[in-house]
Amino acid sequence: LKCSWILNMLSRLFHFPTLVLMKGVDFFLRSVASPSQKSIYVSQEEFRSLIEESSRTGVVGQQERKLIDTILDFERIQVESVMIPLAKIPKISITDHVEQVKEMARQTHSRMVLVYEEIPSLIVGMIYVFDLLFEEEDRTGLKNYLRSPIFLPQNTSIEKAFLTLQDKRQSFAVITDAKGEVVGAVPIERLLVL
Repeated sequence: LKCSWILNMLSRLFHFPTLVLMKGVDFFLRSVASPSQKSIYVSQEEFRSLIEESSRTGVVGQQERKLIDTILDFERIQVESVMIPLAKIPKISITDHVEQVKEMARQTHSRMVLVYEEIPSLIVGMIYVFDLLFEEEDRTGLKNYLRSPIFLPQNTSIEKAFLTLQDKRQSFAVITDAKGEVVGAVPIERLLVL
């Protein structure tokens, strides 16, 4: 507090010359600067080059870079590149019972089973195995547990597929080809991890 009057006097003494100097520098920089204003936002190309350089120098690890690339390509990657082919998905007939679904889930370690009618390519729904866990009556039919599948064309972007599943509060989507035939399914977590 004893020296505060000195600081106050120095502040008043240098205020005007500093202000004039700053205005002069600002005027000079504006006159030499290019007429086009640079955006404050980073373009996707600039961001990719920054990530590439950070990865090369070790600042960003391989897993982090893969995750960032996935996020940047989220709208371009099609769902067919991450789907599980129909041949690898457990399927069961609509005429079967809870007992068969539980047994199939034990064997395949699947969380979801596609339900078909008459022929395996005619999918009418899906059953989440979790819905059957506490069902004590094994001879119960499957119709009470059947969920309507969300059908998506195989050229759907993973961004759109993710948003659709999120909106419908579903964990799986059934993927169809151009003819409308089922070719596979995709769990929601597979849309995020490539």
